[in-house]
Amino acid sequence: MESSKRHLTYVEGLRGVAVLFVVLDHVFRSTLVFWPYGGWKGTLRDGLNWVSNGRASLAVFVTLSGYLLMREALVSDGRLAGGWGRYLQHRARRLLPAYFAAFVGSVLLIRLVPLLQTRVSVEWQDALPISGAGSIKMLISHFLLIDNFSYKWAFKADPPIWVVATQWQIYLLFPLLLLPLWRRIGMTGTVIVALILGLGIFLATGKGHAAAPWFLSLFAFGMAAAVRERNRRGYERRFYGWLAAILFVAYAGMTLAFSYGEFRFLTPIGWEGISIHWFFDSWVAAGTACFLIFASATEGHWLLKCLSRPLIVWIGMVSYSVYLIHDPLIALMKIGLDRMGLGQYQQFGCYLVVGVPVLLGISWMFYRVFEKPFVRGTLRDRAPVAQLDRARDF
Repeated sequence: MESSKRHLTYVEGLRGVAVLFVVLDHVFRSTLVFWPYGGWKGTLRDGLNWVSNGRASLAVFVTLSGYLLMREALVSDGRLAGGWGRYLQHRARRLLPAYFAAFVGSVLLIRLVPLLQTRVSVEWQDALPISGAGSIKMLISHFLLIDNFSYKWAFKADPPIWVVATQWQIYLLFPLLLLPLWRRIGMTGTVIVALILGLGIFLATGKGHAAAPWFLSLFAFGMAAAVRERNRRGYERRFYGWLAAILFVAYAGMTLAFSYGEFRFLTPIGWEGISIHWFFDSWVAAGTACFLIFASATEGHWLLKCLSRPLIVWIGMVSYSVYLIHDPLIALMKIGLDRMGLGQYQQFGCYLVVGVPVLLGISWMFYRVFEKPFVRGTLRDRAPVAQLDRARDF
């Protein structure tokens, strides 16, 4: 029992760190990004630009989903416990009530606050417009969870929630495609097929959508971590730990290089034409999978202790709510900070000291009303303690 509790806490902690990175990214994009500073202010701004890679957190979230759902399936010999109906009910209750509440709330907030209908910041500009030609299609697409099929719909009203549609679509493909593939060709083959299929869909359908179909392979990386965790040998713990460290350090180095304008050579050879995101998303997913294998066999490691700190675990618990509502709240705060006449660095500091704590407090209230009640009665509440770490998956 103690082991599963420990596992639950560091997985929640990892989710908490990931969502804080997303928030920091969007705070940076709302204040300092593209600001024409020179001298030391410009150098500092370029150095902080690495935080604009909050997309890495999406790779972590999706990988964790594959990991936790695959662990659940392994308990049932690689099949859905309770069948399709129970599986879809749990996924819908976990994902959809809070999602719909956040989207509708953001639309209403924009309607009620006229200044939110203007270009408040670089980050907020994608949220607009939400009225006029195509607005009905946009609204319907969000309620049908197909808004990621078009850039015209995906980012409106609440830009970050486009990934929920992709996540839901992967949920549907998990039992239909990924589990059968795993049983037939093994986990390595499943990851490869998922990556080829995801990239193939992206290239075949052009660049007119925001679906990021290669996220299917990120989910498969998480599945692979769950399978390898069960079959690992003792000596592999350190190997996967070091491999995770190397992958994340290399990723940090690459993002810092991009911050200072390096790697421009990638554009001429066509990487931009197929969206370089797939490469870095897959890189982060591989590092996350290695970390999960390492952590599952490790006791007392300092990193796991840090991820198990109560505050970080609490943030992880409300992370889905934080993710859903943080962008409109950041935009609303931006209006107030602009009216106070504060400079961009001053605004950045205000967000960190005051804005983020306020955002977390509001997210907790949102979680209590729109997320927690709908999770009750699902696997998380009915499962014994030894299965608690399998219950949350976003």
